[in-house]
Amino acid sequence: MKKQLTNRSLDNPYAFLLQCVNLLVGSRAMLAISTIRLPPGLAKAGHWVFLTNLSLFITVAYNVLTIVTYASRSTKLFELHRYLHLIATVLELTVSTVYWPLRLWFLHLIAAKGVGIPMSLDLSIHAMPALTLLLDFYLFLPNWNISKRNALALVTTLAYSYWFWLYIKMDETSIYPYPFLNVSTGKRAVIFVVVALVAFTHFLIHRLIHSRLVKAKKIRKD
Repeated sequence: MKKQLTNRSLDNPYAFLLQCVNLLVGSRAMLAISTIRLPPGLAKAGHWVFLTNLSLFITVAYNVLTIVTYASRSTKLFELHRYLHLIATVLELTVSTVYWPLRLWFLHLIAAKGVGIPMSLDLSIHAMPALTLLLDFYLFLPNWNISKRNALALVTTLAYSYWFWLYIKMDETSIYPYPFLNVSTGKRAVIFVVVALVAFTHFLIHRLIHSRLVKAKKIRKD
């Protein structure tokens, strides 16, 4: 059973089951998020200016792609699925890394006044995605096959994309989704750089751990 559990092939039922559970939990969380009432400064920009919500959307998309990949046993889809896993994982790990210390000790820096969520939803969007993506990585997937330079370019692109997304979604009446971003443009740019470096650090750490713990194996169709 242990051998079957960690079998890195497209016919592993445990890998498929994990994605089905994740899709269910993630989809329910996305529906719950959409019902949260936002304060006036955030209402116009909407729920999708939160990095947490965008990361969850990408994770749910990854769950769907993974289910299709395992159901079809497509090695071509598997390569796309691995790349999307990298994006989802570094995003979710970064969200969790930034969120929980601030949530525990400096709540006013991440939650606008009047915005609150139940603990069950909090865990569903700020903890479970990162944990299950790591579980998927260490149990069912080969290591990320991307160079450090390309990984750094990737996280830089993600950071710039989020900056631009906020720019087009917000107007002069809007506030930033996280209070710690309501600072001067220069300070906000520094924050984005730091967060991008956190994402890159997660890539380096987990790629190294995976290489030490998991023997490289090719994905098989059967």
